[in-house]
Parts: sequence; structure tokens; C-alpha cells
Amino acid sequence: MKSLLNIASVLAFCASAISGQAALKYRVLAITPGSAQGVNDKGDVVGTLTLPNPPPIPEGQGPTVPRAFLYKGGKITNLGAFYTPSAPTEYGTTGAAVNNSDVVAGNILNDGGNDGGAGAFDAFIWKNGVMTDIAQGTSDGGQSAFAVGINEQGEAVGTYDAVVILHIPPFGFPHAYVSLNGVRTDLGTLAGENTNYSFGYGINNAGQVVGVSSNTTNGFGGGTYAPIGTLWYAFLWTNGTMKAIGGVQSANFSPAAINDNGWIAGTLSGQAVLYVNSRFIPLGAVKGFPFSQGLSINNLGMVVGNLEGAATPSVFVYDGVMHDLNTLVDGGWTITTVGKINIFGQIAATGTKSGSTTTYALLLTPSLF
Repeated sequence: MKSLLNIASVLAFCASAISGQAALKYRVLAITPGSAQGVNDKGDVVGTLTLPNPPPIPEGQGPTVPRAFLYKGGKITNLGAFYTPSAPTEYGTTGAAVNNSDVVAGNILNDGGNDGGAGAFDAFIWKNGVMTDIAQGTSDGGQSAFAVGINEQGEAVGTYDAVVILHIPPFGFPHAYVSLNGVRTDLGTLAGENTNYSFGYGINNAGQVVGVSSNTTNGFGGGTYAPIGTLWYAFLWTNGTMKAIGGVQSANFSPAAINDNGWIAGTLSGQAVLYVNSRFIPLGAVKGFPFSQGLSINNLGMVVGNLEGAATPSVFVYDGVMHDLNTLVDGGWTITTVGKINIFGQIAATGTKSGSTTTYALLLTPSLF
């Protein structure tokens, strides 16, 4: 682990290396109508296309349908749909993350099981043109499965319905998982009880996972949703062991991502922070935005996330100083959401162009102007 002094040095180096001590700016590449969520160190992007929904349009669906995509070398690959006998009404897929081998983690948006009105959505891995279902939701009207990240070993992280209590209707209890080569590992809960909850949010190349978990003895006794007032504690899962992190602030800390140094980006009591060596490092603030949310971190310690609390929310990039990202982009673009950030400071993002309401998947690349 790096010391806090070294962290500051790394961030200063990052800012100077990318921006040459000048104001950091970002070039905007519009990839396709839709949204972008993941980017690898080669600048390949994954996200979600917005395509016409072919007739006959199933009841409850609209004129468009989402499809996960991979953008690589100037070419967009539609990753397609996923059909299962238990979920014959196909709705779409979304892309969440991609590693440097172009293995994609994403989500299957199918109506679920015997309850066509519920969302038993699943998670997938796409590799070499083949989409594989890796984690399942249930049709209890509550928790769906999803994938949020993937590392260089191909380990995907997310949450699935791990335990189903046979009831009318059945109740599901979501657990964080890691999936590798078709083998899913349930990360359990801080309480060590199946009828508690955990959610996996980020993974690094050492296989460490961050997320949140309930920690209630004797379980919740049924119900997909946690009782009102349930505390969620930040956790770090390493080598088969889940431990609470954040000390006395654990219940106020929501970790979102972890880099290969073990630095964790997230949100503490409404403010974006880094968590390093059991200490919280506030990322600062942008005038006019009283709240912020850390979402992704690269190995240099750059962080991206949301700016909140104003009439019009925005997004930020942190390179030792927190910046409103919308003040750093060119060409009349407004960035509405950010996804992952890679080692070179490239950001997968979503936004609109001035004069248009069309939402685009974007790749933001730092440069000098």
C-alpha cells in the first residue's frame, strides 16, 4: 500500500503527465446513439445501443430495444440478445464493463420465469462472440442479477439472487458474487447468514471485491427488501474472506470501485472520497454542488463520479483536484453520466449535443487545447 504522501505524489504526476500543467481538457468521440459504461486501457468501449424494436412489439415494451455493444478499432459490434426457455420474452442486453482482452460483462433484460411481469434479469459474459449467462435473478418482483465489473483475469463481479425462500410469492436474498470460467463464487454476507444481503460493486486484478452488506444476526426472516432502517456496511472481500471496512463510518460509506493498489473510491455521507490504508481522503468539492458520488478509479488514483444537489446535476473528474467535467469538454456536449475510467484517463460517458435530445455513447480522451 502506498502512503498518503505517495498518493498525493502519484496524483500530482498524473495531472502533470496528462495535462502538462495546463488546464485538463477532454476530446469527445461520439460512438453511437445510446450509452457507454465501460472502457479498457486500449480505448475499447462497451455500453448499450438504442435500436428499433422489431414488430410485433411485446406488450409493455416501447419502440426501441437495448443491445449491448463493443466499440473496438472504429467498429461497433452488436453483442445481441439472449433467449432462455424460462424467459421467452426477450427485451434486451446492456454492456457494463470490458477488460483488455475484450471480454465483456453485462446484463440480460428479460422478463423473468413464470412471472412475466417481474424482472428476473440475469448477468452475462461475452467472449469471442459467445454470450453466457453467469448469474440469475428470480421472479419475486425484487432483486435482479447484474454484473458491474470485470478484471484482467476475466473475473466478473456483481449481485445475484443467491437464496430463494419458498413462499407465495418466493422471496430472494441477493448476494455479491464473482464469476470465472463458468464458476460462480458466492461472497456471502458480513453476518455469515444466507438470509442477509450483500451487493458487489467493484473488483481489481487481485480479485479483491468491494461492496456493501447487511450484518443482522438471525436473518431478516423473509422478504426481498431489507426492513426500513437496515444498515448497510462497506466491505472488502479478499481471498475468501469478507470484512467490514471504514471503521465507525462503515455504515455511512458506499465503496464503488477498487484499483490495483487497493485504493477504494466511493461515497461517505454524501461526499466522494478515496479510502486508503484505513483512512478517508475527501476529494474536495465543486462550487454549486453540495454533494458528490465517487464511481470509478484508475491505477493512478483518478476518480470520476456524480455532482449532485443542484437544479441541474453534473459529473466530475478528480486528478488531485475535483473538476466539473462539463467545463472540460469541447464541441457543445453535455455529459450526463460517467462510467469507467482507464489508466490513460479516458472515460466512458453518456451525453447530448447542444440542440439535440439524442443521447450518445461517448469516449472522452484527455488532451491539451
